[in-house]
Amino acid sequence: MSRHHLGEVCMRKDEILPQQRVIGRPFCEFCKAQMWLTCIEPDEPDYDRRHFECPMCPNVTVRIVKYRSSRAAFASDS
Repeated sequence: MSRHHLGEVCMRKDEILPQQRVIGRPFCEFCKAQMWLTCIEPDEPDYDRRHFECPMCPNVTVRIVKYRSSRAAFASDS
């Protein structure tokens, strides 16, 4: 099974989101620049904590986002 390694992060190929799924990038509430997604962490089940940083000012925004779970696909791998 092929895996991708970045530091301590490891994802199987089938866990990588397809490119057609676009993560919305908010605009900075202070300078109105489009923010960069810098980190995605798990939160409660079926939710992610997404960190966005502004490239123009020191603003950081954290959003909790519900995503569509594909647990059925992972259950069949067990």
